[in-house]
Amino acid sequence: MKYISIDIETTGLDPENCQVLSIGAVIEDTNDIKPLADLPTFHGVVLPNRIEGDPYAINLNRDLLQAIVYYQTAQDQDEKNDIVRMTLCYQSEQRSASGDSVLSNSTRSR
Repeated sequence: MKYISIDIETTGLDPENCQVLSIGAVIEDTNDIKPLADLPTFHGVVLPNRIEGDPYAINLNRDLLQAIVYYQTAQDQDEKNDIVRMTLCYQSEQRSASGDSVLSNSTRSR
């Protein structure tokens, strides 16, 4: 049986005041067990213009938030590319409905 596991990182649980920071997904097949590295995956990081949320959730995601800040304050595209390679290895950048940038990557099964 095929299924998708989804992981969403947020700044808290209150949908009125908290934000999505990243979304990850992996497609798995219980009839064909493979290592995670060989499975199709997706990972996207939202680059919000402002962060709001619960202190606990913000602290829990501090490494991701630090990478977002480094990306947003990078001096040039080469510096941004270095940060992305270290954290996400994204393949595309798009705008969300709220105007935030979204970096994303995906892989296909080999």
